[in-house]
Amino acid sequence: IEEGVLNGNWVFLANCHLMLSWMPTLEKLIEQHLIESTPHKSFRLWLSSSPDPNFPITILQRGIKMTTEPPKGLRSNLLTLFNTIGEEQFGRCSLQSIYKKLLFGLVWFHALLLERRKFKSLGFNIPYDFNESDFAICHDLIIVFLDEYPDKVPFEAMKYLIAEANYGGRVTDDWDRRLVNVYIGELFREEVISSEKYMLSDLQEYFIPEDGDLKFYKDFIRSLPQSDHPAAFGQHSNSDMTASIDDANTLLDTLTSLQPRAVGTVDEEAANPLVQQCHDLLEITPYPWDKREVRSKIDPRADPDPLKTVLYQELDRYNKLLNIIRFSLTMIIKVADGTASTTSELEEVSVAL
Repeated sequence: IEEGVLNGNWVFLANCHLMLSWMPTLEKLIEQHLIESTPHKSFRLWLSSSPDPNFPITILQRGIKMTTEPPKGLRSNLLTLFNTIGEEQFGRCSLQSIYKKLLFGLVWFHALLLERRKFKSLGFNIPYDFNESDFAICHDLIIVFLDEYPDKVPFEAMKYLIAEANYGGRVTDDWDRRLVNVYIGELFREEVISSEKYMLSDLQEYFIPEDGDLKFYKDFIRSLPQSDHPAAFGQHSNSDMTASIDDANTLLDTLTSLQPRAVGTVDEEAANPLVQQCHDLLEITPYPWDKREVRSKIDPRADPDPLKTVLYQELDRYNKLLNIIRFSLTMIIKVADGTASTTSELEEVSVAL
């Protein structure tokens, strides 16, 4: 850093999150060389780090921040992996037709493992951080095996080294290990190299394409659907609902955490907006449904319909929700008037409002 400040070099410190104990020293160096003195106008200091709550705030405040988001979706992951392969590496293997099909199978395998994590416990019992280095090692492994054994492809050895040794080295749960082995068993088999259009899932869009150059494969990936259907992972369509709800909750929690917090005060005027808001919400909140009236409107002599049962269950839940909303709003008004005492639940509702 001192040399860069004098000569106008660019300095890059990688993976700062692995050296957090040294970060206070870096903080002092930045203060000393960049703030108190005048550095060379061409000098730049670059830092890379994973997010960490203990990373010094002052360094973040004084710098320009850039974030790289991991790709989301099968299509983006497939494309990212193919972008890491150069023309030279792509043409290195002597058995090109077999190599290309197995390579596409490996890319699909890696993308599946990454995207399956979004289903939480429905995807893996424990989420694992598979990365591009796992893929790169297995890619080299395919090339070496095909060059060494041109007469017969050693599928069993490949499957063991990829699913058990390399990717499996991260997997600690027995059921997750079984899942990884099932995936690799589907993608590394004789049918993959013997069939012209090997299907990767029940969906018609996903298959291993015929031979082509690197651009052909990238164009094929770009033609795949932008949103992933759960069937691509061998999952039921309901599993997508759980993942979407989790994503929505994360988004909403983040948005509410960014809102400015009102400072609590005893001033009566400060409480008025909240009370007014509660009155406004009470006016537009519907009253609970009369279940007896709903039942009377539906002909009891008609055949029992599963939808009616679901309707009654939903009415119970909806009424419970409406009762809680009305009760919470009424109690907040009473707390503001001094006629009731507050609770932790009401405090949360007040802060959220």
